[in-house]
Amino acid sequence: MVSWRERILKEFIPGLARILLVSDPDGLILDEDIIETIQTRGFELIEYNDSVTFRYEFESSYRDRWDKGEQAELIVVVKDDTNSLQQLPYDILDISRKINFSLNDIFPDLSYSVVSTIDHIYFDSLFDAYKQYAPGSLGVNATKDFILRHVFEFAPEMIKDDTDLLRVLLRRHYKGQKLPDKLKRRCINLLNNKNVFDQWPLENIIADRDTFFTFLQERWQLYVDLKLGLADEMVEEHQVEYSMAVEGLKELPFDHHDIRVYIDNLFTEGYLNPVDHEKADAIDDAWYKVGIIAGPLSSREKRLNRLIERLQQFLPGNNAKYHEWLEFARIWAELIVLKNDQQVTLGSKVDNTIVELHHIVDCQFSDWLTKRYASLVNLPPTSPVMLHHVPRYLSRKIEVNDRIKVAMILIDGLSLDQWLIMEDEIKLKNRSNVVKEYTIFAWVPTLTSVSRQAAFSGKPPHLF
Repeated sequence: MVSWRERILKEFIPGLARILLVSDPDGLILDEDIIETIQTRGFELIEYNDSVTFRYEFESSYRDRWDKGEQAELIVVVKDDTNSLQQLPYDILDISRKINFSLNDIFPDLSYSVVSTIDHIYFDSLFDAYKQYAPGSLGVNATKDFILRHVFEFAPEMIKDDTDLLRVLLRRHYKGQKLPDKLKRRCINLLNNKNVFDQWPLENIIADRDTFFTFLQERWQLYVDLKLGLADEMVEEHQVEYSMAVEGLKELPFDHHDIRVYIDNLFTEGYLNPVDHEKADAIDDAWYKVGIIAGPLSSREKRLNRLIERLQQFLPGNNAKYHEWLEFARIWAELIVLKNDQQVTLGSKVDNTIVELHHIVDCQFSDWLTKRYASLVNLPPTSPVMLHHVPRYLSRKIEVNDRIKVAMILIDGLSLDQWLIMEDEIKLKNRSNVVKEYTIFAWVPTLTSVSRQAAFSGKPPHLF
């Protein structure tokens, strides 16, 4: 197989049956590309969650059309094993063809308990490595190591010192890679066995992207002070001044050339915030100036130009995955914040460039929505992608730990660029706060009767 999707798509041949019943406990059919392909073949897809909801959808959307002689082929997805298909109503079973998919069909030599924990967006990388290296039958730990090495680029034998570890963490978190708990524990164990990273807060910064960036932000102030001679070599003398929400190693090797390239991008894109310094105006063109507030002209306007270049370079296309647009949206919001900064003076050339870029972004996103938006509805809510996923996502947080308390606060009409300003204020008010940020898609149109109700009900609009 050229792609793991071929195993799925070969089963969907138009004209074989009015209804295809699919047992899909791993949610393989809910992949964006698969949904788009089966829709182009004329199939329509619904999930079976409970008998009442299913009967409503089936009778209102399909039975009438069939009675009128319309051609409509339906895929009913059951997120459980094959035996669960027998729970469907008899009139559905009687006219349907049954199919089942599993990760065991695609990765038969890897441990199912491990593969089933990783996000679907990593299946392409895993399948390519699986074909190329043909690892044979692997146990649980060997499967973890294979995935860590070939999907997340984590090779423990190559991590020998603080610079190596920081580079690996920067690469993974900058890409936004999500590490499941089983792989997180394996990473921590392999690193602890080296006995050289005892001062690192591995438990907090390996899996959690936002905690890692908080860890970097707090160390950056100390780094700048050391560079400009305002801190002694012994950090221990400044425990009060450099108290940190994320405990652990104080000094990081920001100077290393492999690290500097990431730091520059993190400040440009707003993942890290420049710090104030009394000697800021005296700094020459040192590389670390990107992380220091050095006046409106030398700092903000240069960052504005870098953001424009980055957005032009990484504008997602029609075939982009949904997470590419979500990542792009956050960087775009950073540009809007900077554009509206009263201290930044935009020349006519820069202003025109932003206007032109805005038009291009709107056109690209509109085309992408037309092609891909419908496939987002059925994506699994493991990591929320649309508003109706939020209640189920929060519910699972409580199921994992019933001692925690969760509150959902909806601030209506707040744009993403406005949120970034609010987020900075939240962090400034209490530096012990660690803000974990997710971006998701609203329902179209984004009205209270549609989008907001989806957020509170946990249902698509047609099921309100």
